[in-house]
Amino acid sequence: MYIIDLFIAIQPHKDIITEKIYKYSRTNFPFDLLNSLDLLNENKISDIDKTTYISKTAKIEQGVYIGKNCKIYDNALVRKGSIILDNVIIGHCSEVSHSVVFSNTNITHKVSIADSVIGHNCNLGANVVLSNISFLNKDMRNPNLNIKINNANISLQKFGSLIGDNTRIGMNSSLDSGCIIGKNSLIYPNTYVRSGEYINNSLIKASGKNIIKTHRQL
Repeated sequence: MYIIDLFIAIQPHKDIITEKIYKYSRTNFPFDLLNSLDLLNENKISDIDKTTYISKTAKIEQGVYIGKNCKIYDNALVRKGSIILDNVIIGHCSEVSHSVVFSNTNITHKVSIADSVIGHNCNLGANVVLSNISFLNKDMRNPNLNIKINNANISLQKFGSLIGDNTRIGMNSSLDSGCIIGKNSLIYPNTYVRSGEYINNSLIKASGKNIIKTHRQL
């Protein structure tokens, strides 16, 4: 992830957002970046570039940033606390909630993204779901997720996925809460991906009840 790109892109709100995100960017964990999106909510900031196309039937809540030359199509929903960088496509009936989507990423139709960070130049096929609460959680009304990354324990109430640059996710795939997908990875269609960390260049596909993970040479 190029966290530096994020705070460069939102310079108009440097006094409110960028300073805090810059502090978080010095850590190894984008999880704090998601928490900092609450600043957009608190201040009800919205900044939508005039070059972006938004369908009349799409809904954009207060408290979002949308960059240049984006396209947001019919009945799409961008919820508060979301940052969409340049040249992103959000297709028919897709939803982005409290997430960061980096530039040149394509979100096709009926995709659900919550509490996630999506890297540059990614493609999410139709009906992809990035869940922010694990279905294994014992109390769905009071969720809790514990993740161990680089020997550090991270505890969050809601967390979706971190998707590395140039990753493609096939249609009808579902990622459980807490997936960290490395750069240049490929997730086959109709795959359920369990919570966990997947290295760069991974190929992830379902085979019966198992998930096959292989290193993919580019």
